[in-house]
Amino acid sequence: MNNFIQHALYWYWNLVLTLFFTLIFRYVLRSKLTEDTNTFPTPKGLKYYPLLGHSLTFLGDTEYIFNTLLQVASNNNHPVRVQILHKTYYTVMHPHHMEVVLNSPKCLEKDALYKYTIPLIGYGLFNMPVGIWRVHRKHIMPTFNQKILDSFVDIFAEQSNLLAQILERKVGIYFDVEEYVAKCTLECVAQTAMGVTTNIQTSDCEIVEYVNKGMDLLTLRMYNVVHRSDLIFHLSKHGKQEEKVISGFYNFIQQIFKEKRELYREMLKQKHGEANIEEVSKRKAFLEYLMELSESEGKFTEDEIINEVQTFMIAGSDTSGTVVGFVLLCLGIYPEIQKKVYEEVFDILGRDRSLKSDDLPHLKYLEKVVKETMRLFPIGPFILRQVSEDLPLANKVLPKGSGVVLCIYSLHRSPEYYKDPLEFKPERFNPEESSKRHPYAYLAFSGGPRNCAGPKFGIMLVKTIVATLIRKYHVETTYKRHEDIRMKQSLLLKTVLGYPVKLIPRDN
Repeated sequence: MNNFIQHALYWYWNLVLTLFFTLIFRYVLRSKLTEDTNTFPTPKGLKYYPLLGHSLTFLGDTEYIFNTLLQVASNNNHPVRVQILHKTYYTVMHPHHMEVVLNSPKCLEKDALYKYTIPLIGYGLFNMPVGIWRVHRKHIMPTFNQKILDSFVDIFAEQSNLLAQILERKVGIYFDVEEYVAKCTLECVAQTAMGVTTNIQTSDCEIVEYVNKGMDLLTLRMYNVVHRSDLIFHLSKHGKQEEKVISGFYNFIQQIFKEKRELYREMLKQKHGEANIEEVSKRKAFLEYLMELSESEGKFTEDEIINEVQTFMIAGSDTSGTVVGFVLLCLGIYPEIQKKVYEEVFDILGRDRSLKSDDLPHLKYLEKVVKETMRLFPIGPFILRQVSEDLPLANKVLPKGSGVVLCIYSLHRSPEYYKDPLEFKPERFNPEESSKRHPYAYLAFSGGPRNCAGPKFGIMLVKTIVATLIRKYHVETTYKRHEDIRMKQSLLLKTVLGYPVKLIPRDN
């Protein structure tokens, strides 16, 4: 036992000394960068330590990380400077600054911290370098044309109806709706973008739990410097949890890919191997299209396809499911707004008719409710970009090698751009009101050339699910005010205590 303790202490102090001297080395190398950044103020109330900078301020769970980011973003003198070990980050909140950063070719790269998202999300559009991203996005965007999206709505409606049916067993009691909605959105993405049926809504699959836990863990690695070392992280309990999560989710993705590949090759045999790329891009979606490009033109390797599937399965499902959860909470908090949504849905769909793609554009008030929900609860509350060349901003310069924190959550709640910002007012998104705002004052789907690839997909899916549930159920929640909802930074914005709702069947 004594030998074991001595051995453990030996490696512990080796790690500590290695980290210490690495910090000193990096501190010396960054001297010029520090000189360039001294003209930017630092956030009030954030403790600074020599060598470590503000790093220790972010040591905590995902709720603590969110609140710390919020504290940094609450400073009115943006940009402000935050030092994390050897790297400097600048916070940006004003719309005109957002527009400069999001559209500048000097800030198209995602920050290096996003490398920690790769095990779960894959090496896809979300986190890959600009050079590869441009090529992939060019090939993937045709799979989001309106004709293809409209063809998805029947599946959205079918799965939403199944969700409403499954939730019958929960009627009259408070429960967390997150898992049920997440399974619905996952199945919708699998059947539409991937062309595979998983039946996840009626199974005991743990995928939702894997994704939620995985998002928390990768966020800890991004913001908590203690978890940055691969060696230390993988020896910790969090590292063991991540291994289980990644293995479970990756097996799920592999199953989807293999099943679709078999279906695709069988289809080719039936067509005697003939394939028309132009035809595919018009009528096929995502996974089948990528396989077509891979087989006929060699533009995607198998690993690249699997990585993009990982990315889209989370980007398409977890974001949409989270928005649905927040919308249901807001409708429960504001019954008068819920009444208007219900009346609109009932006027258009009646008592029993299933929703069709032609109905979605007519659900105008519901869309305003979704947008107002995403204003108060933006899916990407804080986004990180890398400065690849010196960038002039606010009469100063953001130096090459630094990072930018886009404080979208704070922007959306700023009284400078939204009157009574904490009030829930869907009318903010009347055309005449929207036209008065700076176009970069609302960034629910980010902005610039590297914005979200599938905003229409997400909005159509959210509207379909919410319309289906609201027509059948009146929604209540335990929350009295949206300000009472505790939130966390889990890459996406999430609630700490889930999405507690009670469903009451409507008499219509």
